[in-house]
Amino acid sequence: MPTTHPAAPDQSVASPRLPEPIRILLAPVILLAAIFAPYVLTLTPPVQQAVAGMPEVGQLAIALVLFAGTTLVAVGLLALVARYVDRVRLRDYGWRWDARSLPALLLGIGVSLACVVPALAVLAAMGLLGAPEDRGDAALWIVVTMALGQAFLLQGIPEELIFRGYLLTTLRDRGPVAAVWISAVLFGALHLVSQGGQQGVLGHLAYLAWPFGFGLAAGALCLATRSVWAAVGIHGGSHVATLITDLLGWGSGPVAWVTIGVIYTLVGVLVLRRYQARRPA
Repeated sequence: MPTTHPAAPDQSVASPRLPEPIRILLAPVILLAAIFAPYVLTLTPPVQQAVAGMPEVGQLAIALVLFAGTTLVAVGLLALVARYVDRVRLRDYGWRWDARSLPALLLGIGVSLACVVPALAVLAAMGLLGAPEDRGDAALWIVVTMALGQAFLLQGIPEELIFRGYLLTTLRDRGPVAAVWISAVLFGALHLVSQGGQQGVLGHLAYLAWPFGFGLAAGALCLATRSVWAAVGIHGGSHVATLITDLLGWGSGPVAWVTIGVIYTLVGVLVLRRYQARRPA
């Protein structure tokens, strides 16, 4: 009896029609479309002026709508890819909510908090962190709500559905463990264009350790729990942990990026090894 991984469809499903490299490249294309499509309406000067004149609560509401729009666009585009490219159902990418979803989500968040917060506490005590992110003088509840929206609606849900749901499915012929590594490498490499306070070539390379590491841990936990929501928890939990440490006055920097990346990578490798040991032959 063939084995499957959590995002994989039934093996009786027809093979995708596009070459594998093109299917892999669809992941960043879908991500970029999902991120930028909701913001098109905000590019006109009248809309920009209207938003700028709103109180903080109004701006927060607009931001949350845009964040939710990213998730909706990602889901819509993946539905088209599932139907016309991979010939599967959207739920085969992990877009479903069942009895294991909430525990998997909470587990992922807990793993990220355990990976990030203690490590940054030690690095802060050693004086190895930079200044924390300046979140302005907004009310605390607005800062927290905005951060949670970014953590899950803007990034965690759409990005994990793409990189740990779609990619693990479209790469199923390579095997689940190989698919996890490929998705983590691609996900990490895309962060070369991220702006997280990096300076110089070494700074940009050091920054990649964090997203690669939690990408690997997210994919591994996705396999272990058979739920893409564990990956969403890892991803969103990483941002929640950053929010907590920022509020505590701890910063970040190259040492933190590499340290956290190594910790996440170790977690991912250990979970993958356990998964392979328990997986049927």
